[in-house]
Amino acid sequence: MKLKLILKSFSSYHVNVVTTKILELTQQKQIKIQGPIFIPPRKILINILKSPHINKDARDQIGMEKHKILFLIKQIDKTQLKQLLKININPIVKVLLQLTT
Repeated sequence: MKLKLILKSFSSYHVNVVTTKILELTQQKQIKIQGPIFIPPRKILINILKSPHINKDARDQIGMEKHKILFLIKQIDKTQLKQLLKININPIVKVLLQLTT
């Protein structure tokens, strides 16, 4: 089975913590892995009016970055997959899994 694992978060620190956990587990279990592949962060900008009535030119700009990391695992067993899913992951980090046979 092949596995595509994608990590997404607004916090780069939490994504890096999860990547180190995944890399440690794959080294211990001798799983062949491609990655981590760092995808450039996506910037999200939001404009907010400072005053609700007059001064249309006075605005605040709030920005966030969405960090994304990709792992490609070429061969994985069911037992190795279960161990990979047991990793303690912070709820801030969203994990997407795609399995192909």
